Amino acid sequence: MYIRIFSLALIALLLNVNPLFAQEAEEFIVPNFPETPETFGTVSCFDYYDFGSVFPAISTPVQSAVTGSTMTFDVDIENSNPYPVVDGTLYVKIFRAQDVEENIYLQASHVVDQFKAVDNINIEASATQPHTFEWEVPLYAGAGEYYAATFFVTNDRYNLSGLTFTDDIIGGNSGPFTISSESDFIYFDKNNVTLNGEDYRFIGPPLQMPKQGVVDISFPVVNDSDEEQEVIIEWKTNEWDSLRAERVLNTAIEILTIPANSEVEASYQVPEAGSPVYLVEPRLMVNNQTVSAMNVRFVREDTNVPRINFPSITSYPLKAGQENTLFSCLHNSGQAAGIEDGELTLTLYDTDNNQIHRYQYTGVITGAMMGVKDVFVPSEDITDFTLHAVLSVGGNVVEDVRIKYRCEDINSDVCVVEKTEAVIVDSEPSSDSNNLMLVVAISLVLLILVGALHHRKQKIAGQAEGSDNESEDDIIRDPDELV
Repeated sequence: MYIRIFSLALIALLLNVNPLFAQEAEEFIVPNFPETPETFGTVSCFDYYDFGSVFPAISTPVQSAVTGSTMTFDVDIENSNPYPVVDGTLYVKIFRAQDVEENIYLQASHVVDQFKAVDNINIEASATQPHTFEWEVPLYAGAGEYYAATFFVTNDRYNLSGLTFTDDIIGGNSGPFTISSESDFIYFDKNNVTLNGEDYRFIGPPLQMPKQGVVDISFPVVNDSDEEQEVIIEWKTNEWDSLRAERVLNTAIEILTIPANSEVEASYQVPEAGSPVYLVEPRLMVNNQTVSAMNVRFVREDTNVPRINFPSITSYPLKAGQENTLFSCLHNSGQAAGIEDGELTLTLYDTDNNQIHRYQYTGVITGAMMGVKDVFVPSEDITDFTLHAVLSVGGNVVEDVRIKYRCEDINSDVCVVEKTEAVIVDSEPSSDSNNLMLVVAISLVLLILVGALHHRKQKIAGQAEGSDNESEDDIIRDPDELV
């Protein structure tokens, strides 16, 4: 049985407090969000940003496979928003069920692999888009019950379905399938992870670590096979999540030799780097294949940095004379109730870098998710433009993102129609051009007629002079007369 564990999304997303409750795997639960404290110039983020509004339903045509084979998955991504989502990514985790069901509630299932399955996804408003990807079952993944979980993010930043840095808040669930294997498990034991000697839980509030000093992460690496194994652990430390290369703080490679049917302790020290939230992502590699992975997330005390959460427009394309709304959510990713002297600037530019509209919020950035918006009326129809969002504190930029809306990417069929109509309109001659063309045409016709009459007169005269020597048939069959 697959149990779907959810957190209150704000707490998981922001304050990192994660009360436990369970639902059936196929039922998607949208967590409740606490109201944002009233702040001048702000609105409720969730009037515009709808967590779970893009749903990647996943399925596989096979119910069983063997290690070393390749599985195919089909995903239908539904965008229920009244606006398009652009630059999206389908992220996938492959889980193997824990042997003890109680551990699923405490630690979630084992992550065998996690990866970006499909990139550069653009879906128009209220539309569904199909995608397919393949996964090669690792040789040392081990036998058991598995399932695939989906997540959907935009701009490698903004979560619209599931939270990629968690193992319990997911989007779609493929349902169970069985993997058979002649090899036994080699895996991270996620049930026995410690941070500075303190037990870690993958479901529940992340541990709070001191602002300064290293954080030591330790856990067993298990070899259930009958052979000694040399394995590689790839360590990666990130700010917030693991989706962007610029968020990587540190990487390391560790080689371990694990005797048959035994385990070896792995450890890694995370230095202080000024971030409120850290995500350490170890991967266990055997024969150049990922066979186990974890997402260990913790919070540094007394460290506060704001972040943007999903800037967008409420309608596409921009229509002349019709109201549109530019909005964004934002919050403090640390634990303080608010950050003073914050500034968020949202600017729309056309493809020639001309400003279409600009909005700026200045003030407190709260720990709870908050929203800002501005209503504007475009002066012309625009399909291709860029939304530029810049977040700063005390004049120092902490986040800068550009979101490109291109009709060719969102709905190329509409663009083809619009371009065709534009070509037809542009090719229509003016009234002066019409008059000139008419005069030229009449003149050409008159010249042709005059030339034809002159030629005929000459021909008739020549025929009259030679009539005594030519028969009637000769005259009729003359090619010039047949013209």
